[in-house]
Amino acid sequence: SRPDLGGVLLIITIINLGFNAAITTTIYALQQAGHSELLIGSLSAAVGAVMLVGAIVAPMLVPRFRAGVLAISGLSVAALGSAALATVTEPWAIVVVLGASVLLLPALNAGMMGYFMVATPTELLGRANSAAGVLGMGALPLAPLIAGFGLTWIGREATILVCAALCVVAVALALPYAAVLTKAV
Repeated sequence: SRPDLGGVLLIITIINLGFNAAITTTIYALQQAGHSELLIGSLSAAVGAVMLVGAIVAPMLVPRFRAGVLAISGLSVAALGSAALATVTEPWAIVVVLGASVLLLPALNAGMMGYFMVATPTELLGRANSAAGVLGMGALPLAPLIAGFGLTWIGREATILVCAALCVVAVALALPYAAVLTKAV
């Protein structure tokens, strides 16, 4: 009955699907290009380290910026990073692009899920959290499917651009909710 909460769940689902499919496509493409497992693992570890830095910075950002600002900023950076990922093939450039893309994700997650928790009636938190978990994580198994078929049918760049388009859809869906998120949290 709350379109804003359904919207938050839909946005989180779409951004998770688009961004994770772009990362998966990139990893598969690196493997197909003959890069070593060590290099690919190091790339993933470096991106994970940047996300940890984002998690350390997030508690400083969340009280200073409204959830709507964090949501639009984080979603936009992820969408732009996904699109930029289609243009880079060198591992060091991929780390830079992905690193910049994931830096705001912990603050985005904290802002949107903070709003979700505040806006959900206490007696419905269990059901709402279950729905959020199913939708947020339920799309993740589709990422390798998109990456695999995309690489086979349309190639690396086009597949990543399709993933970036999903991220742009998440930004577009978030725009009407930005004002609501900004006032609430």
